[in-house]
Amino acid sequence: MKKRKTKVSMKKNVKRLLVFGLFSVFVICFVFVSVYKVINQIVEKYQEADELEKRIATLTMEEEELNNEINRLQDKDYLARYAREKYFYSKNGELIIRIPTENWFCRFFKKYLIYIVKFYKIIKKEEIMDKVYDFLLNKVCLRKEDIIVVGVSAGPDSMALLYILIELRKKIGYKVIVAHVNHNVREESKEESSFLRKYCKKNNIIFEMMTISKYGDDNFHNEARNIRYNYYEELINKYHANYLMTGHHADDLMETILMRIVRGSTLRGYSGFSSIVSKDNYKIIRPLISVTKQELEEFDKINHIPYRIDKSNFKDKYTRNRYRKSVLPFLKSEDKNVHEKFINFSNQIRENDEFIEKIALDIIDDVYQDGVINVDKFKKLDIVIAKRIIDYIFGMIYCDDITQIDNRHVELVIDVINSKRASMIINMPNDYLVVKEYNRVYFKKNIDLVIPYDIELSDEVFLPNGLTIKRINEAKTNGNDILRLNSKDVLLPLRVRNRKNGDRMQVKNMSGTKKVSEILINAKIPASKRDLWPIVVDSEDKIVWIPKIKKSKYNRLKDEECDIIFECF
Repeated sequence: MKKRKTKVSMKKNVKRLLVFGLFSVFVICFVFVSVYKVINQIVEKYQEADELEKRIATLTMEEEELNNEINRLQDKDYLARYAREKYFYSKNGELIIRIPTENWFCRFFKKYLIYIVKFYKIIKKEEIMDKVYDFLLNKVCLRKEDIIVVGVSAGPDSMALLYILIELRKKIGYKVIVAHVNHNVREESKEESSFLRKYCKKNNIIFEMMTISKYGDDNFHNEARNIRYNYYEELINKYHANYLMTGHHADDLMETILMRIVRGSTLRGYSGFSSIVSKDNYKIIRPLISVTKQELEEFDKINHIPYRIDKSNFKDKYTRNRYRKSVLPFLKSEDKNVHEKFINFSNQIRENDEFIEKIALDIIDDVYQDGVINVDKFKKLDIVIAKRIIDYIFGMIYCDDITQIDNRHVELVIDVINSKRASMIINMPNDYLVVKEYNRVYFKKNIDLVIPYDIELSDEVFLPNGLTIKRINEAKTNGNDILRLNSKDVLLPLRVRNRKNGDRMQVKNMSGTKKVSEILINAKIPASKRDLWPIVVDSEDKIVWIPKIKKSKYNRLKDEECDIIFECF
């Protein structure tokens, strides 16, 4: 029985071995066939790839300048431009490859090249903004304790600047205040203000806004700029900020320089504007001055930065827009890096101007004293230094209206000084006169338009501009038409006079001082009325009140102790 079982068992094992052997042979054959098919497909694909390479070679050989271009392919800027122009085209904003796409290799090669180009563009834009980050970190040297007021219009330039400041704030921790001015001339202004307010709230940023209700008789752009910067300065004083930043970029600099060359300007004016300007208690910083408009818009797109477009920037009625639409594209077609040439030009002009100014300030006291130019001494000066001194005098006289002065006015004053005539009078902007009397030349307001006055403030005073200041026993309001003083804070008697060049006032609830000329401009007082507007001072000539406009730090509130109350009406 045991032998039978053994034989049966052996037969079963033999059958199992045969089945396993047959199955193994089948599997091996299947694998061999599969591998053969895969190898055959790979060979076919390689043959297709060879054919594709031949077609690409044929296509590229048709280019007449191929040999010269190949030698420059190491230049990555040229490589990107070559690839974009020769092998790609744009369709509805999408990058499309020109080479055939009927097989898998072409499709793979197309996607590979697209990713390379996109990656290159991203890296290139990051390199461009590296200059901005480097400027803020290593030249401005931002610190944790800094407080920055940034002017933001909601356009692509200022929004890019705000994005950069937000990113750096994460690492440094400084404070940012957004200052937005609604110029109130476009229907979209309200939506832009609302958009910016929400953006600031989302990013935990203080948002401040003012709306310009009306404009005076001055040039719109100059007046809007003065109002805007006066508002910025108010915020700087309110938050004790040490930096004001704006989104001016390289294209803005080019436009400014070109317009001033055509219109005429001073040496400093031809330099456009600087990346850093030092003021009394803060600095104006323009971090984007090395970046073009196109680069900023691409930076916004890459980083998904939202912004709004001001359609008035496309209207030809504004001079700057005509330069932007016609002149700048031509210059950039001649040299894509032309903005760098303008930046170098600006820096060279400014460096020369600063050197000349340093020499001029060292000798100005010898030729210009008490508002009078000594003709004999002035004629001995080098013409470059002489012009710089006249330019400096104009700056002191015109302050915020200096944009009305150009090189023609400087030349006119030089001609008056060098004239053989003993007496001369010529007119200047804003009703100023240049008067020559023998060996003296000085500037003054036209006496037919402005009557200087300095009156002791008694119980009631009638002023040349039609206003009246009256002493009263009590007042129920705290408006700017009421002045409350404690006689312990000032030196009596009080006087009322018209403004002087260089007048500054310590405004209530603000640190530092503010120019009276800026206060009057911000209050929208017409230029023709500013020189007659009353200024109340004490016996030390400290300004305590600009009636109906602004109070000084000496003013007392309604519930505070005071023994002097005046009303203006």
